[in-house]
Amino acid sequence: MPRPKNKDEYRAELAETFAHILEEQGLNWKKEWHGQGINAPYNAVTKAHYRGINAFWLSLVSMAKGYTDPRWVTMVQIMDNDGKYHPKESWHLKKGSKAAYVEYWYPYDLKEKKAVTWKQYKDALKDGRTEAEFKLSSRYYAVFNAQNVEGMPPLEVKQVQSVPIDQLVQTLSQNMGVPVFTDGGDRAYYSPGKDEIHLPKPESFFSEYAFNSTALHELAHSTGHASRLNRDLSGGFGSQAYAYEELVAEMCSAFMSADLAAEATQEHIENHKAYVQSWIKAIREKPETLVKAIKDAQEAAVYMDSQAELIPEEENRKVMESAMEISEDKIRTPGEEANSLELSSAKEAATKNEPIFDFEGDGFSIYQVGFPDEQRVRFMGMDWLERHDIPVDRQNYDLVYTAPLDEDSDLEDLYRRFNTEIPEDFRGAPMSVSDVVVIKRAGEITCHFCDTIGFQEVPGFLPGTEAERQRPEPEQNRLTVLVVEPGKIPYTKQIPDTLQSLQNEVGGYIQAVYPFRDPVCVICNEEAKLEGLPLNRSLRDEQGQTYDVVAGTFLVAGLGEENFTSLSPDLLDKYSRHFAMPEMFASLGGKIISMPMQEPQGSSGPSAESEVMEISE
Repeated sequence: MPRPKNKDEYRAELAETFAHILEEQGLNWKKEWHGQGINAPYNAVTKAHYRGINAFWLSLVSMAKGYTDPRWVTMVQIMDNDGKYHPKESWHLKKGSKAAYVEYWYPYDLKEKKAVTWKQYKDALKDGRTEAEFKLSSRYYAVFNAQNVEGMPPLEVKQVQSVPIDQLVQTLSQNMGVPVFTDGGDRAYYSPGKDEIHLPKPESFFSEYAFNSTALHELAHSTGHASRLNRDLSGGFGSQAYAYEELVAEMCSAFMSADLAAEATQEHIENHKAYVQSWIKAIREKPETLVKAIKDAQEAAVYMDSQAELIPEEENRKVMESAMEISEDKIRTPGEEANSLELSSAKEAATKNEPIFDFEGDGFSIYQVGFPDEQRVRFMGMDWLERHDIPVDRQNYDLVYTAPLDEDSDLEDLYRRFNTEIPEDFRGAPMSVSDVVVIKRAGEITCHFCDTIGFQEVPGFLPGTEAERQRPEPEQNRLTVLVVEPGKIPYTKQIPDTLQSLQNEVGGYIQAVYPFRDPVCVICNEEAKLEGLPLNRSLRDEQGQTYDVVAGTFLVAGLGEENFTSLSPDLLDKYSRHFAMPEMFASLGGKIISMPMQEPQGSSGPSAESEVMEISE
């Protein structure tokens, strides 16, 4: 997975990965799960456990890669140039290691124009500031599993006292105040109205474990009672809301501290296999469904851990009160998804009778990509559309909302509102990349495409609209980087400190690699070789042997505590000399032959002596 462009791309990848696992393994997806108890992923330096979608994603990555070590570290922690993380140890990232990405949300102060901590945000609200003065932003950080890091101490295997599942069920039933009756005939169910569980008699099950596993599943449902976590338990059997609650209960055990057997019992598979396809469909159509389910499942698991006396009550309180890594209280359940057939008229008449034209006073309309999305443009930014020669076409969109526009509202206000303060009558998805907002102000109508950064005007989206005057680009922080192009000597360049700018420089999705001991990284095109971009420079190990070749234009940037930074003058000079000589490549006898160019473009100096290296294709 390359560094995500935004939350939609990150969550779409998460959803697709989990949907694929469900297709392959069904309800046995937890058989190889290592994301619970002492195996839950955590940072090896800070010892902090990842939560929410980060914990779930890193556990999925561990399943796919076969990692058994739950420790993860950042590149800055691996290099530890200041010696504050592991001063007596030397850690090195193994060649060819791939990063996974974790998502963190933070408040951004619109007035002061800077990011703030959650504590500063809460203090500001206590001092009289309003939520409208802040917006939530996300960042994505690369982390590496400990199995990819040389020099790290071996994992200390902690001895934990296992809790028999029958004892766990009894403790939970007693402490939660949920009685378990064995009078359910041939049904196992939780009754929200009576707040009690009914099961068939124990002898009806294939094993004692199967009986207790079923009871534990129903206890997970009971966490949603109004007196506990207050989830929506009103959905009838077979409804989308009912299927969603089953997904939450199914995932709950994946987050619990107890080391439970993960393989599903045959009874459980038979009772729940009908839901698998509905989960797959809902997750793929709306990745936020999975994100919300993860949040609800982890809250349920922490609550059950507390009631089972597996963790202190203080830990439960901290989790429930903390500003989580994701803020999802406005995400709607599958039963509330917009029905595209109800949202707009037939696509053949999509450009006629637009409500905004007849709207009295100032107003706005929101359009979202409809179903089926045959061109797969949902969540795609303008850069991607232009590279694939796809216009922002009204025919591909459904009208999902029209309302009056406040005098002082602008596009950013609408973006914030339809992500953090979603109106009760809004039935679309939270505003995201690929949405179009049409503004009517003082009789003038303008159309704006929600891009990966800000909005772009699309005057041709609706007929009869006038183009808005070009707005000046907002001031941005800038990065000083080294640009290395194939066949040319490197040069220094200042670029905006944005993901879009980095992608523009390398011509596609970015991938960061860390071949040097210095706090620098090589930022290249993730798909350069697949796209057939020209080979550029060789990467060599400490013995001078070539182990890889970078294709296409790449950047050398500095590394800070959390993100890319400008290169210092010393590092600019060092890596300008390191990559000074462009290279030529040729295929010979199944090998790639590398040699310095005799006369690099942009250089008038003397040529270097030829040097030939072999690199396996």
